[in-house]
Amino acid sequence: GDYRAVESYRHRVGRELTCPIVALVGEDDPVTSVADAWAWRGHTTSSCRLEVFPGGHFYLSSQPAAVLATIQRHIDTWS
Repeated sequence: GDYRAVESYRHRVGRELTCPIVALVGEDDPVTSVADAWAWRGHTTSSCRLEVFPGGHFYLSSQPAAVLATIQRHIDTWS
């Protein structure tokens, strides 16, 4: 499903988010490079952080605790 979304999504300039973004990516992801993930910063007028994890496209399944801790850490800073 994520491949289909990437292929069909077209960003409309001027419709940026106003909330912070945290992009997560696997350092060896053959589909989404670190540079591609960092491009999320162009989709918000707020802050953008990039978190890079060891692994490829499915880094989430090999280290769920680290991913959840990262997400929680960022949520805590927003509240």
